[in-house]
Amino acid sequence: MNRLSIRCMLGLGLAVLVGSVAHAGTTGKLAGIVKDANSGLPLPNANVIVVGTTQGGASGEDGSFSVLNVPAGTYSVQATVIGYTPVILNDILVSPDFTTTVDFNLTPTVVMTVEPMEVKSERPLIQRDATSSVRILDSEQYEKLPTRGYQDAVSIQSGIVGSLGSTAAELQGNESTNSPVLFVRGGRANEVAYFVDGFSQQDPLTGYSTTAINTNAVEQVVVHTGGFNAEYGRIMSGAVNVVTKEGGSNYFGAVDLVTDNLSGDWVGATKYDYNVYDVSLGGPLVPGNKDITFFASGERRWYGDRSPRKFDTSAIPDGAPSSLKDGILPNNTLAGYTWQGKVNWKVTPGTALKFGTLGSSDDWQEYLHTYAFNIDHTPRYEDRNQSYFGTWTQNFGEKTFAEFKVNFFKTDRTRGDGLAFDNLLAYARYDSVDGELKPVGNPRFDETTLFWLGENPATPETEAHVWDDLLIRKSNYVGFATDATHQWNEFNTLKFGGDFQRHSLKLYNHLFPHQAIFGDAVGYDDVVNYGYDQFGNETDNTKINGFEDGTKHPIVASVYAQNKFEYHDFVLNAGLRYDHYDPKTPALVNENNPFGTREGDASLDPTDLTSSKSQDKVSPRLGFAFPISEGTLFHANYGKFFQQPNLEDLYTSYRYLEYKVNLSGYYFAFGNPNLVPEETTAYEVGITRALNPDVRLDVTAYYKDVQNLVEVSNIPSNPSSFASYRNNDFGTVKGVDVGVTMRERNGISGGINYSLSYAKGTGSRSQTQRNIAWQAEEQPKQTAPLAFDQRHKLAVNLDVRGGEAAGPRLGDFYPLANSGLNLLFRASSGFPFTPNYTWNEITLGSLAGEVSGPLNSLYGPWTYQVDAKASRSIPVGGGFNMEAYVWVLNLLDTQNDVFVYTGSGVGDSTGWLSTEEGRIWAQQNGPEAVALYKFAENNPNNFSIPRMVRFGLKFAF
Repeated sequence: MNRLSIRCMLGLGLAVLVGSVAHAGTTGKLAGIVKDANSGLPLPNANVIVVGTTQGGASGEDGSFSVLNVPAGTYSVQATVIGYTPVILNDILVSPDFTTTVDFNLTPTVVMTVEPMEVKSERPLIQRDATSSVRILDSEQYEKLPTRGYQDAVSIQSGIVGSLGSTAAELQGNESTNSPVLFVRGGRANEVAYFVDGFSQQDPLTGYSTTAINTNAVEQVVVHTGGFNAEYGRIMSGAVNVVTKEGGSNYFGAVDLVTDNLSGDWVGATKYDYNVYDVSLGGPLVPGNKDITFFASGERRWYGDRSPRKFDTSAIPDGAPSSLKDGILPNNTLAGYTWQGKVNWKVTPGTALKFGTLGSSDDWQEYLHTYAFNIDHTPRYEDRNQSYFGTWTQNFGEKTFAEFKVNFFKTDRTRGDGLAFDNLLAYARYDSVDGELKPVGNPRFDETTLFWLGENPATPETEAHVWDDLLIRKSNYVGFATDATHQWNEFNTLKFGGDFQRHSLKLYNHLFPHQAIFGDAVGYDDVVNYGYDQFGNETDNTKINGFEDGTKHPIVASVYAQNKFEYHDFVLNAGLRYDHYDPKTPALVNENNPFGTREGDASLDPTDLTSSKSQDKVSPRLGFAFPISEGTLFHANYGKFFQQPNLEDLYTSYRYLEYKVNLSGYYFAFGNPNLVPEETTAYEVGITRALNPDVRLDVTAYYKDVQNLVEVSNIPSNPSSFASYRNNDFGTVKGVDVGVTMRERNGISGGINYSLSYAKGTGSRSQTQRNIAWQAEEQPKQTAPLAFDQRHKLAVNLDVRGGEAAGPRLGDFYPLANSGLNLLFRASSGFPFTPNYTWNEITLGSLAGEVSGPLNSLYGPWTYQVDAKASRSIPVGGGFNMEAYVWVLNLLDTQNDVFVYTGSGVGDSTGWLSTEEGRIWAQQNGPEAVALYKFAENNPNNFSIPRMVRFGLKFAF
C-alpha cells in the first residue's frame, strides 16, 4: 500500500470516528476480465467504462478490472482496446453491496475506426458472492407483479410472513398501521428494518414504518432475510432496502392512473372507490448539462374502502350503515399523497453530491365492528413522514472512495375519535339531565352489550360512545454517517464506517379524554406526556418536583468494519460491529420503593432518580460461499444481531408514574430506560443450484436463538405495584426456505417460494403478558408457538410476455402484440390460537373463556388467493408508450378466515348460540336479538379481501 493510500485511509478513519444514521448500501461493484476472443489470453490496459457515466477503470496485466461505487441500476458497459473491436454489453444489473461479473471477449481488427459491437448480456443465474439469503427485485420485475407497494412485493418472498386482517392488530396492541406488517423468519414485527436510498424510514418509538413510496420511483428492492453484513445494525431479523431511480442524460417520465370505478356486476366485482395517480420525471436539471440530473415523483391516492373484506351481506340489520349491505366498510377511508425527489451533481470526475427528499401523508379511518351503530366515532389517524438527506461521495483513485452523509427524518402520528379527533375538549359530553358539559362516562360496558351505543340507533349523537383515547406522537432524528471502501488488493475489499443519531421524542396520550373539562385539573390526571404538558400543549420545559420530565433525546451511534475476500469462486465476508445507545433520561433508584424510604412521602424528588444506563454491544458477522460442483454454490453464515428496544418501551412520564403508584387501579405499563438490547444468534446454511441454464433452485436452512426480548411485567412496589418492561422473553426459530427462479426465456418467466417455519417463544410482542402482569401472576417459562408462527407458506408467480407479433393475426394486426399476463398464487397455513370451550366471546364485557388446550396449540384454516395483472403496451409515437392494464385481486373470489373465534376455530360464528346457554338466551330475547348477535359474529375484519378489479393506464417516455 503506497503512502497516498495510507494517508487516505487514515484520514477516512478519523472522519468515521469524528462523525459517524442507520443506513444501508445503495451502490455495487463491477468486476471481470477482458480477453482476446481468438486466443483466450488476457488483455491488459483495456479501458472499461459504464456508458453514460464518468465511471470506469483499466484492466491489469491479467486482464482483470473492477469499478467501485456504481449506483444500483441497469447499465451498458463498454470495453475498448487499441487493435480490437469495442464491445458494449447491455442490460447489466448492479445491486447494492454485491459484485456483478462482466467478462469481455474482444475480436482483433485492422480497421482503425470501428463501431462498437453491442451484445445483450445475459444476467448470471447465480449471485456467486451472496453469502446470505438475499432476494433482489429490479424495477421491471416489480412493476409486472399484481401487487402495489414494496411491502406487498416483499411479502411473497420466502421466509416472510405478511400480516392478514386482525392478526396484525393483535400483534400491535392498540397501535394500528395502514402499511402492511412483515414478520421475517419468526421475528417480531419491529425486527425488520426499512431503508430508502440508504436511510432508515422507521419510527424509532414503535419500530414500524408508515412511509409510502411511488411504484414508478422504485429502481430495486433488496430483501435480506438473514446473515446480513456488519453494515446493517440495530436490527435482528430482516432488512428491506429500496433504491429509487436517478436521473440520466435523457429525459424520461411516466403518468400512471389506477381506479376501480369502472368495476361492477359486468366483471363480478364491487366498486370500492380505489384511486391512485402517479407522476414521475427525470433527466438533466439543465437541458444539455449531464453533470446535474434529477428524478422526482409524486402520488395522490384516495380509497373509499382502504381494506375491503369478503363477508356475508345478507343479514345486515336495520340501523347499521347501508354501505355494509353493499359489502363496503363505512368510515374506512384513506386520503394521502407521497413525494420523492433526488438531485445528483457530478462536481468533478471524482466528486459527487446527492440531495434527496421523501415524504408521505395519510389521513385514514379504521372500521371497528363494535362501532357499527356508532360509526362516526371510529378512530381516525393522521400519519406524516418526512425525510431529507445529503451525500458527498469522494473518490481517491480507482480503488478507494468514501461517502459522507447527513439526514433528517421525522414521523408524526395523531390518533383520536372520528369526530373529536385532536380537539381534547370535544370528547366530554353533555349531561342529559342538566345540559351541562360533564365527564359523565360512557355507556355501559358489560357482558350483555354487543356494540358501543347498544342496539338503539335513536340514541342522540351527543351521547354516543367516543373513541376514548387521544394519542399524539412526534419523533425525529438528525443523523450523520461516514462510509469508506478500499480495494486493497485483487482479492480484498474493506468497508468501514459509522453513524451517529440524536433523537427528539414527544408523546401525549390522554387515556380518558372524555374526562377533560376546561378548568378541571382532575380530568387531566390520566395523561402520559413528555414533550407536552398535561393539557396537550407542546413544550420542551416539562418539570416535576424540580427535575426535567420533558422531551427525550436519546443518542445512538455505531462503528463497523467488514472485509470481502474474493479468490476465484470463493467468497468470505467477515465483519465486526459496535453499537451504543444512551437513553439520556432519569431512572428510578429503587423500583420497589419509588418514593424512597421517607415516611409519609408520596411524591418523587430528585433523590429518587438516577441516570439511566447506556448500553454497548459488539456483534461479529461471518459468511462464506464457494462452488461445490459446476452450477452448485454452497453458502453459510453466522452472526450476532442486537437491536435497541422500541424507544416507547424506554420512556414514561414520571408525573404519571407518581400519580399511578399512589392510586393503583387499572393497568398501564411504564417504560424502563434500563432495558438492555434484544439479542439474536443466527445460523444459516444453503445451496443454490442451476437446474438448467434458465432455472435456479435455492434451499436454505436456518436456526435462531433469541434472548432478552422485551415483555411487560408486574413490579411489586410500595405503596402499590405497577407494570413495567423487562428483558424476559426468549424464543427459538428454525425453518427451511425454498425458492425456484425461472428467468425469462421465450417470453416466459416465474418463480416459486416456499417456507417451512417453526417459531416458538414466551411472547409474540412486548404486551403479550399484560394480563399476567395485571393480575401479578408468574411469567411463562416455557415456549409456545408465537402468534405469527405460520407453518407453511407458498407463493407461485408466472409471467408470460409477447412481442410485436405475438398471438393471433388479423390481417396486419396482432391484437395481443406487446401484451403480458402475470399470475400470482398464494397459499398459507393458518395462525395459531389457544383453544377454549365454546363461549360467548363477542360481547364487550367478555374477557376470556375457559381454556381447553395448551397455549397456541391449534391453528386457523389455510388461506388461498390468486391475483392477476394483464397488460398491453401500445407505442403512440414521438417516443411515448401507452400501457393499459387490468389488475385483479382474489381472482377466484375466495373467502378466507384470517381471524377465528377460539371456541369454534372459524371466523363467522362463535358457536355459542348452539350451546344450552345460548339457546336459553335466544328463547328469552327473541329472533331480533339472535339476528343482531349473528351480525356481531359476522365481523368483516375476520376475513380477507374479496375479488377486486382495478383498471390502469400508464403513459411513459
